[in-house]
Amino acid sequence: MEETKPKSSAVTRTAHIISDVFCPLLIPTYAMIVAMCLTRMSYLPGGIRFWTTLGIFGITCMLPLVFILILLRAGKVSDMSISNPRQRRAPYWVSIICYFAAAAYLAALHAPIWLSTFFIGAGLVSVLCMIITNWWKISAHTASIAGFAAIVFWLSHTGLLIYSPLVWSSVAFMLIGIMAWARLYLNHHTLMQTAAGAALAFTVEYVLLCIMTF
Repeated sequence: MEETKPKSSAVTRTAHIISDVFCPLLIPTYAMIVAMCLTRMSYLPGGIRFWTTLGIFGITCMLPLVFILILLRAGKVSDMSISNPRQRRAPYWVSIICYFAAAAYLAALHAPIWLSTFFIGAGLVSVLCMIITNWWKISAHTASIAGFAAIVFWLSHTGLLIYSPLVWSSVAFMLIGIMAWARLYLNHHTLMQTAAGAALAFTVEYVLLCIMTF
């Protein structure tokens, strides 16, 4: 029988770093940074852009993170990554509520409809992932990064991304592949699970953006 070659600790650390830096909790903030820095919204005063982005960070990252920490302390989840799919229902619900709250927050600030639509799409993707997770461990990591790629691509081809659209679209798509590699290398998902997560999120986000802004 052929022996399994041990994995490099350095490569393993790299895969963990990729998973953490581009985790689902941070993707909404990255999308806001793109919106605030690479579209016409970059012409807004710096203070407005900073505080709006900080608000999104608080709603979509800090609130779910605090909830997960409470669950971890109470022994309701086994680890911060929530590796056990059966433990993901409550965190998913909190994330879904936070995504829709973020959309409402942006609408109240009279942000462009496409920006609120992105967060509505993220909420819908989370609902679908939560349902699918009951039977199959679809990748939330590739789903979140593919949702990010969807809005970058949509902004690019609609002309709303005014700074190097081809470059940023390429980077966004490359991140999907990098994230898929990291999840596969860490044995957290199969190839089909990573591909399904990416395809689901990209399709939902892109189609919703096209419909809502038609």
